[in-house]
Amino acid sequence: MENLQDALLKSLETGFIDQKIISSHEYLPQLLINDSNNGKKVLTTIDWELKKCDEFWFSVAFVTTSGIATLMNTLLELQENGIQGKILVSQYLNFSQPEALKNYLDLRI
Repeated sequence: MENLQDALLKSLETGFIDQKIISSHEYLPQLLINDSNNGKKVLTTIDWELKKCDEFWFSVAFVTTSGIATLMNTLLELQENGIQGKILVSQYLNFSQPEALKNYLDLRI
């Protein structure tokens, strides 16, 4: 049985270099888009992935109170279950809202 690092590397090779390489479907990179024709939403995918994670890391251009609010229940569940995570936020055009950052910091995840 291959270890997690090997499985991730193989899936990255499949997704970005050569689709003929056999790898785990679970780790294949995906483009997340809102696709109303197929009932897929970015938020639903993020929420589902968060609910099955051991930890999480996000890198985002900015954060808003409405953005945090859409994930707040899931983030609270993660906090209750001791799941830790980090969100790296840039100051893209000074768009991040200080209140949103404070809301996230208050979670202590």
